[in-house]
Amino acid sequence: MATKRKGASNQVDRPLLTPQFCQDVVVRNTPDKNAFNDKQGQDLSELGVVDTDQAGQHKSNIQNDLHENQYAIKQSDIKTGPGVTVHQCATSVLGHAH
Repeated sequence: MATKRKGASNQVDRPLLTPQFCQDVVVRNTPDKNAFNDKQGQDLSELGVVDTDQAGQHKSNIQNDLHENQYAIKQSDIKTGPGVTVHQCATSVLGHAH
């Protein structure tokens, strides 16, 4: 389901900001999205986010993906990196994207 962005002159449709949408954004922007086992507790290191360089790239990819879907987020608000779960990252996206 999509919604109209209020105040936008071109009234672009965008997906609803849901936990599932945020999880999808997090997973599809990892280096190894096919390794996702459909468990929110899976560590992002299992999806290729294994160091600070990969975490920085992951943040950038998430931010760009959200922008393409008409949302904004600061990279500093995205929790990612080895030792962070898919759920923790998705929750940070859900809590800060607008």
